[in-house]
Amino acid sequence: MNLAGTEFPLVNNRDMVKAMIESPFELVGSIPTDPKFYYRHEFTQYLSLEKELIYKGPMSTGIRKQPLPYGLTVYKGSKNMAVSRSFVDFIINSELSKQLKIWFLDTWAPDEHYIPTLVRTSVDFHNHVLQDHDLSKFRAKEGVIAPELVIRYTIFEEAAPDGWICGGRWQRWLCVFGFLNIPELYANHQNHMIANKFDISMDPIAIQCLEEKLVNATKKLTIRNQRSKDKNL
Repeated sequence: MNLAGTEFPLVNNRDMVKAMIESPFELVGSIPTDPKFYYRHEFTQYLSLEKELIYKGPMSTGIRKQPLPYGLTVYKGSKNMAVSRSFVDFIINSELSKQLKIWFLDTWAPDEHYIPTLVRTSVDFHNHVLQDHDLSKFRAKEGVIAPELVIRYTIFEEAAPDGWICGGRWQRWLCVFGFLNIPELYANHQNHMIANKFDISMDPIAIQCLEEKLVNATKKLTIRNQRSKDKNL
């Protein structure tokens, strides 16, 4: 699992491991790219380091890219994932993975396309490259957050429901959660493993509440397991 310093868990370690073991698929969100975002990988992109331009993000060079190798289709998802050791080995060592990584280097947000595309690919015994387009496997889910297998709860400013309040502040189009968001983080209706973003210098209470909830839940589980063992003695 890859995490950032601005994230905090919504479930304890036991539940994370249980979800990863029981999932028939790698926990990587992967859905078809919206046509309005095709430009992100149809043309090469560059990031200007000039102070006035760097926060505007990558800009197109106008140079059209060659198609993705092996006739593959680009998929979109989150950079966050919880995956198996075998898939990590595939990412690091497979020739296919290395080729895709190079292809995505000069695209917009490669971290949101590289793994979501790669997770649907495989190489058979005849070295044929295959791609799984089954949308039920990495299906999108109704609601604010999609796709379903994204492990991180994040609220984007442009996708926030009408009337939804960011309890902290908006930072680079993402909500930095605050105390007001605690009820929905507690509820965790879509069973996310972590939430992003938090800033302890802005609102330490949000982190403290989530931490206390996890500690109490773990203590209750430990007591329950101990009582169960005692009954079996």
